Amino acid sequence: MTKKKETETTESPVVDEVNPLETPGDASDVPAAWEKPEGENLPVAGEKSAPLDREDFLRPKVHLGQRTGDLGTQFGLGSFILNKEIGMTKAAGEELKIIVLRHPTKYFMENLEYEVNGPLPKRYESVEEVEEAGLTLSWDNVNNIAPTACRAARVLLLILKPEGLPEDPGFSMIIEGLGNCALAEWLLIHSSYKSVATRLFTAEQVDLKGQPLVSLMWKLKSVERKGKKGPFYLPTISPDQRLSDEVVETLKTTFNLR
Repeated sequence: MTKKKETETTESPVVDEVNPLETPGDASDVPAAWEKPEGENLPVAGEKSAPLDREDFLRPKVHLGQRTGDLGTQFGLGSFILNKEIGMTKAAGEELKIIVLRHPTKYFMENLEYEVNGPLPKRYESVEEVEEAGLTLSWDNVNNIAPTACRAARVLLLILKPEGLPEDPGFSMIIEGLGNCALAEWLLIHSSYKSVATRLFTAEQVDLKGQPLVSLMWKLKSVERKGKKGPFYLPTISPDQRLSDEVVETLKTTFNLR
């Protein structure tokens, strides 16, 4: 009877169990048998890194939970959400305290139906550019044609941590005189442009009498409204209080607003 010869096998270390970024000691501690996937190199200690710029950082955004999409179902209709991850309010009517750090960036944007992997709307800097592109900003009542472009404003907000919100790294920034805060961008278009952006522009030009927007704290909440396609939630803002000169100076220094 012939005995089969056993095949010798050599087990290789599991790659996932070895992380060169967390390996104690120097490079000599890495097992010699550790195999790298083809085309990948181990990081070199002291390797020079290119300077960081704004594209290297995550810019959190503010979202409002509507009946369309998953955010309203996940966080609550009319709730404000930070970066699609942190529910800042739970329902319409609950307030947030916000500070607008600088003059909102106004521009014009092509009206496009949202499509996953679809084209991004084109941006225009003036009414003239919109008209040259063959787009319109007003409803054509004669032919019943909707506008093909809209006004838009991008706002940089400082959001104060809501009371009752558990400790969260999203609000880890501490501003003297304000407490824990979060920085976020907010894109205002269509109904939100009319309810929020126009209010900010008016306050800047009329109400504040030359004082910057950063000197005023606002209350932000959502209210339910009826639209042609059904109910939706509209963001609204109202003045809360003037900030002290000390807090305003702290904000100007912290965010380089001078």
